[in-house]
Amino acid sequence: MNEFMDHFFDAYFKLIHDTFRKYDRNHLLLGARFLPGQTRVEAAVRAAGKYNDVFSLNYYSYEIENHFLERIHRLSGVPLLLSEWHFGSTEQGLAGAIRPVRNQRERALHYRHYVEQAAALPFVVGIQWFSLLDQALTGRWFQKYQGENMNIGFLNVADRPYRELAAAAAETNGRVYDIIAGKIEPFSRVSGLVRTARQPKKTFIPRAVEGHKVDGIRSPWPGRPAERLGRLDLVHGDSASVSADFWLCYDQDFLYLYADVADSTPGMNPFSPALFWQGDAVELFFGPNEITKDGQLRFGDCQLLLSAGGNGRGYWCNRREQPPVKRVVRIWTDRKGYTMEAAIPWQALGIKPENGTEFRFDLGLDNFDGKQPQKCQLMWSGTGRNSEDRTNWGTAVLVD
Repeated sequence: MNEFMDHFFDAYFKLIHDTFRKYDRNHLLLGARFLPGQTRVEAAVRAAGKYNDVFSLNYYSYEIENHFLERIHRLSGVPLLLSEWHFGSTEQGLAGAIRPVRNQRERALHYRHYVEQAAALPFVVGIQWFSLLDQALTGRWFQKYQGENMNIGFLNVADRPYRELAAAAAETNGRVYDIIAGKIEPFSRVSGLVRTARQPKKTFIPRAVEGHKVDGIRSPWPGRPAERLGRLDLVHGDSASVSADFWLCYDQDFLYLYADVADSTPGMNPFSPALFWQGDAVELFFGPNEITKDGQLRFGDCQLLLSAGGNGRGYWCNRREQPPVKRVVRIWTDRKGYTMEAAIPWQALGIKPENGTEFRFDLGLDNFDGKQPQKCQLMWSGTGRNSEDRTNWGTAVLVD
């Protein structure tokens, strides 16, 4: 399979390259705009770099992950273009964004952090914010009333600028050449990479598309970028070879999870259900009640452990009843990771799935290498104390 993929992707990108160059010799080929999870297919990354002038990556992230981008640059052998990203908030009456923040001031701070940290990497040659204008409240026209309606613009729909964001962009772009030249340090919105200094995250969960099924294959699925877990989300141990991209969607009966997990020893979990967290597993945290309250867990809060091994589908912590969870795990063909898909019943969560429903949410990744139980743990928003303290759990919002 790996040999076939090498041949296939080389032929694919070569055909595009040769066709373009036959008719247009004077323009750069900017690549295929990969998503972070797709870069795990090394044959595709190598072929894209071989036949394009840059490697383009739609990189929605709160942080610039140097080691992750360095790996792509090393595999592709060409400079990187961060070809789509943004930050938005809900205070304008629109949905927040792919990467939501609390207000316009935070949009400005996140913009400066992202651009200047990227500019400090010698192999990143460009970035592209999406987009100039906010989207319409009624959604994108070709999706009727089901489409994106996010605060993602430098301008609103009346062509009025978001002044804090515009001022931040002007300041950063006035500094960017000095940053590239190494004359000044890039702006950072946090002091170091301390987990407790980061604010709880927020995600918007779209409706499932027609024909959705739980089979370990992400098709069909809503076209929304993944949430990412990487080295900067480490709360325990050493995560040098572990990361994950995950997606969520929903219908009236289930919340669906799909996760691509990079792991050099995939699918290892010999532990009993109550100890799934010591092996390869995904942990989910849900808080349906008193979502503005921090501190100790509230009534209705629950934790679900999903083993990546063959020893059970799921375990609900601190519950006598164990509502069934459908779960499918597939080990990647190169054995460098696994895919997990699950259907979690809303009835078990005590959440009524409606457009605008908001609840506390977090997701953790546990890793086992066959020797050391829970060699490491990564957490999307919270900390290693998630099972007893909801303060750093994020939030999720259901959207049509």
